[in-house]
Amino acid sequence: VDIRNTIFSGSKSEKEGGAFAVSSISAVVEVFATTFSFCSSALNGGAVYAGDQAKVNISNTIFHGNTAHGIGGGAVYSQNAKLMISNITSTNNSAFTGGGGMLFWEGNFLPFFSFACSRFESDWPVFSTLNILGTAVCYIDTHIENSVEFLLESINKKLCGPGNNAAYGQCIASEYKKLETIFPSASSSAYPGLPFSIHAVKKDAYNQTITTDSESIIQVFQSNLQIRSDLIPMKVTGNSIGRINSGMVIFSLTMSPVFSFVDFGSRITRLHYEPEVFISGVDSQTSLTMQTKDLHINFQEGRFVCPKGYILDFDVLGSKNGSASCSFCKAGAYSVNPLAPQSGSLSSSPSCLNCPVGGDCSMGGYNVMFDVGDWIESDQM
Repeated sequence: VDIRNTIFSGSKSEKEGGAFAVSSISAVVEVFATTFSFCSSALNGGAVYAGDQAKVNISNTIFHGNTAHGIGGGAVYSQNAKLMISNITSTNNSAFTGGGGMLFWEGNFLPFFSFACSRFESDWPVFSTLNILGTAVCYIDTHIENSVEFLLESINKKLCGPGNNAAYGQCIASEYKKLETIFPSASSSAYPGLPFSIHAVKKDAYNQTITTDSESIIQVFQSNLQIRSDLIPMKVTGNSIGRINSGMVIFSLTMSPVFSFVDFGSRITRLHYEPEVFISGVDSQTSLTMQTKDLHINFQEGRFVCPKGYILDFDVLGSKNGSASCSFCKAGAYSVNPLAPQSGSLSSSPSCLNCPVGGDCSMGGYNVMFDVGDWIESDQM
């Protein structure tokens, strides 16, 4: 099918593609010097829908004011189609309920973009070039993962004009491509047995958060390599199952890692193994399995293995190895070093210390108050 020098204005569809939809492996559609304006689709692709490996080439064409009300693609939606776009003008297209104000794509075939470019642009890392009749033509290499931000910026400049809008990806967006984990804390280190947060964010091919998903259920799992009979199991509690909300889940977890060695004198703590987890679940939008890479959980070490006012408390009383958590020293006791044993005790295990004579330890933790004099915290305590 050849579409040339044509105007589609105000076309509507109750399904896919406000102006036209093509879905056949044998289909070849050439769109040249055509205008799509104020077209709309009740589902995907406000102007154009292409699916099932159809070959669709769009060049020297204008998309303006088109709207999709489904998954996305205010102007164009590509579902496993072989789509090439070159030298288009795209303005004020919208996908308010989905992704990609101009274009949304899903499947195994990435859209191919080309445009006339300067010699300077042809040296950019995400482009490959051809010389056609003395004019440099740049092809955006969408496979270079390390240049996602640069790639998105380039596509926005060359593919989209002003006014395009969507729930995510004002210009271009895709289906789910990765599940990303973030530690929100500055130190990115946890304390044994105390809550910490992991953020899981659902991203598309351009590292944009897929804010349209508030349905998928995902879960935190221990690394498969660590669920072995020869390893002492690590206790994991908290909300390890969560529903994605606007593309993100916040898990609040506690982990009691397994220590192989603790020495107060040298202030050394050594883990039996480095805890790792991964997050996985089924994408409600595509039915694909989403999964992160194994995520290493860093724990504080040595004298700082627990916050002030806590001690490292082993599950087995008197032990210096095995599963342990940080325990808060209650009223009447204190701690300024989580590895310090009780003075005069036969045990070298960490312990909350008795409140000093004349001191007020009613708040517990590391708060010791005196009516007279100053409290000096010693590094040796």
